[in-house]
Amino acid sequence: VDSIYADEYSNPENQANGLMMDIDNWIYSAYSTSRYQLKNGKWIKEPTSFRGQFGMTKDNYGRLYYNYNEIQLAGDYVLPNTLIKNPYMKPKEAVNKILTDNQLVYPLHPTTVNRGYVKGILNRDSVLIRFTAACGPLIYRGDQFPSDYSQNAFVCEPEGNLVKRDILNFGSLKTTAVQAWDDKEFIASTDEGFRPVNLVNGPDGAIYVLDMHHGVMQHIVSATPYYKNGITHKKLDTLIHAGRILRIKNRYKPLDKIPDLTNASANDLIGLLKSNNGWVRDRAQQILIYKQEHQAVPALEKLVQEGETIPAIHALRTLEGLNALSFDFLQKVAASGKPMLTAHALLLLEKYNTISNIKPMEKLVTDLMNRNDTVVNLYLAISLGPWVTVSHDTFLPMLVKLSDTYPDNAVFQEAVVSSLKGMEENFKSYVVKSNDNKKPDEIRDSLLVQTIRNKKGD
Repeated sequence: VDSIYADEYSNPENQANGLMMDIDNWIYSAYSTSRYQLKNGKWIKEPTSFRGQFGMTKDNYGRLYYNYNEIQLAGDYVLPNTLIKNPYMKPKEAVNKILTDNQLVYPLHPTTVNRGYVKGILNRDSVLIRFTAACGPLIYRGDQFPSDYSQNAFVCEPEGNLVKRDILNFGSLKTTAVQAWDDKEFIASTDEGFRPVNLVNGPDGAIYVLDMHHGVMQHIVSATPYYKNGITHKKLDTLIHAGRILRIKNRYKPLDKIPDLTNASANDLIGLLKSNNGWVRDRAQQILIYKQEHQAVPALEKLVQEGETIPAIHALRTLEGLNALSFDFLQKVAASGKPMLTAHALLLLEKYNTISNIKPMEKLVTDLMNRNDTVVNLYLAISLGPWVTVSHDTFLPMLVKLSDTYPDNAVFQEAVVSSLKGMEENFKSYVVKSNDNKKPDEIRDSLLVQTIRNKKGD
């Protein structure tokens, strides 16, 4: 599929990894600038934003999360590949964002870490203070745990022998995270061999932990003398071949019954798109597409139009994978009134930007803008670019209006400029026409100036 995905001779700490299928049917990786999709029997490789160091996860809508050694949780405020449409602008306000400034950890004992000699890494008792090896993040999408655990983030810190729990707060234009507890961890061990390095949702609703259970964590290319001496002194270099998988479940609730996906009919799989377990929904979608179950199209269309938001998005993206979408259907879905379902529909409508569809799309955009919903407006700003290319006079004024609605929001202005894709000067002329001596929009104007400079190669 990709002969240069990873280099067997390079430091393994700097290799693409993760390979996670998202709800949009694309496979994303950490430490990579490529995404992959199997379409009509052929593999497609496309550019994407660089994300993270080791491990990747997603929320129920398909937004991506990842981390870096000393940054426990980063992520995108928007769905992937939506703000990289303008080659002259690199998004900074909604992609690769640190979701929490709090990088503190609470181990149960002193630990040997690679940069333990650096001020602020260990306290006077040699206990790790902050993340130094964050990896393997997980957004919990099962139904085993209490409701307040839904879409919580969990992060591994193998050098501190712990797993962190964060609570995500989803805003219209921004996602943030706060630690669940200020003085303890979701999991913490006194065993320095406990090395959680990856977390996944399970088909039974539980969380599965990959415990490398290995004494040495740092690759020799990067290991400091300080680390080597500490590991040797504790004889941690003798702990090998002890890796294991651990399961975390709710002692007060039985595990979910794992569905028989091997023998499931198309109707069974459609029913599973409504499961409370994100793992089950994901797999049902993938199997329907893999088997190309075209007889399921009517039932999938019904689920999109009548179902709750999350099952409806799964059904919509399944129809995409079956090549069973149309402009008329997506137009109805976009008008549904469910903001994130509308967002996905607007993104899928981009490839229907033909002259014959200009009038109905104009009406749809006008109706959606009249709702004054921030999420819907954001994805209108993100998705109107292809429509601007077929009708400047129709859609550029709409982009100007959307931009004027959120003058102080950098995320929104990036969305607008991302849609322009070389039409920045035309956009500026429409701004002048509609400005009526209003106060200049400093965020937008600065972004436009820099994007135009980039286009000219200045």
